[in-house]
Amino acid sequence: MEELQLTNCGEEAADLRMEMLPLFGGFSIIGALRTVGIGKTKGILVQFEPHAQQYFEETLKIYTKTSSVSVRLKGSGVK
Repeated sequence: MEELQLTNCGEEAADLRMEMLPLFGGFSIIGALRTVGIGKTKGILVQFEPHAQQYFEETLKIYTKTSSVSVRLKGSGVK
């Protein structure tokens, strides 16, 4: 697991949303995305649990009504 930290640098509270990750891509988000207050930081837990011994690469896209961020997720399943 890895934790991503998101900080709201805007002038109003930000409701976080995300594009769905592929069901069998190996990556998942643990917990619900919450509202981030002005100047506050929230952590998002990303879990890597591969179903096969192969290379996985996905893009996590998180957005609000005024901004967005993309994070490239990479991992390799091992036996």
